[in-house]
Amino acid sequence: MFHYVHGGVSALQAGGDAPNSVVQRLIGLPLLSSAYGELVAVYLNGKEARPILRSLCNVAEQSISGMTAIAATGSRPFTRLLQPQST
Repeated sequence: MFHYVHGGVSALQAGGDAPNSVVQRLIGLPLLSSAYGELVAVYLNGKEARPILRSLCNVAEQSISGMTAIAATGSRPFTRLLQPQST
């Protein structure tokens, strides 16, 4: 999961830091990091200023979290199947 940190973006992983992925390196670029920070600020300010927008965004965030969890659990059999080939 990515979260905004003043001056950049970092990834969180239970149990420690995740290795640098392509997405992390791209978001770590100054231009993209700055754009991401501005986007997050606009998003959060919009949620705070308008209660209906806050409700809609909260529903969207929960839906995306749920779909991500379902997709992750659904992909586990495939990752187990491919695991011997990746080593």
